Amino acid sequence: MSTSKSRANLPSQADLAFSTPLNFLYCNGPIMFRTQGALDMACLLENDPNVISWYCDPPPLFNERQQHQPDFLVVTKTGHLLLDVFEYVYPPQWAEDAAKARSDFYQVIDVCHLPRTRLRNAKDLQRYAGREVALGDRVRLLIALGKKPFLTVEQAYKLFLDTEPMAGLASLVLQRFVSIDMDDEPIGPKSKVRLWTEQG
Repeated sequence: MSTSKSRANLPSQADLAFSTPLNFLYCNGPIMFRTQGALDMACLLENDPNVISWYCDPPPLFNERQQHQPDFLVVTKTGHLLLDVFEYVYPPQWAEDAAKARSDFYQVIDVCHLPRTRLRNAKDLQRYAGREVALGDRVRLLIALGKKPFLTVEQAYKLFLDTEPMAGLASLVLQRFVSIDMDDEPIGPKSKVRLWTEQG
C-alpha cells in the first residue's frame, strides 16, 4: 500500500528542534510531531476549553490504494475531529471524504493562520506542564477567586507561598483550575486570572 504524498520527504521527528518541552496533559498515547506546526497546534489544543483529549497517532484514512495519516484525532465536547496542520504539503483532497465516510469531522489548519498571541502564551504556559502545586497555594488562590471576579497575575503571585509563583499559576491554568487572558497580549502582571468555567 502506498503512502500519501502529503507525508513524503517531510523532516522526521528526530530532525526537528522543538522549542517547548514535550510534556502534555491531555494527550493520550505516544507523543510525536511531524512538524513544528503540529507541535504548535498541540500547545493550542492543551489550552482549548472545548478539547477533552487528543491523540498524535489516529487511525489513517484510506482511499483505494493510498493512505493518509492526519496529525491529530481530537476529542471535543461535541464529537471527534481529525485535524491536519498544513505546513509543507497540503493533505490529499480525498481526505475529507474519507473522514466523512468514517463519521469523523475533518479540518485542515494552515500554520500561517495560527493565532500568534495565543500561541505564544500557550507555549509559555506549556513549559510548566506537570509541575506540582502545593495544596495550600491552590486553595488560597481558589478562595480568593471565589470572592472576586478576577485577580491580576501580580495579585495571584502573592498567594503562592510554597510553590514558585509562575510555575504554580501556569500549572493551575493547564490543569484547568483557573483560566488566564490568552488572546489580547502576552501574559504579564496585569493579565486577568479567573476561576475555570466550561467556556475556559
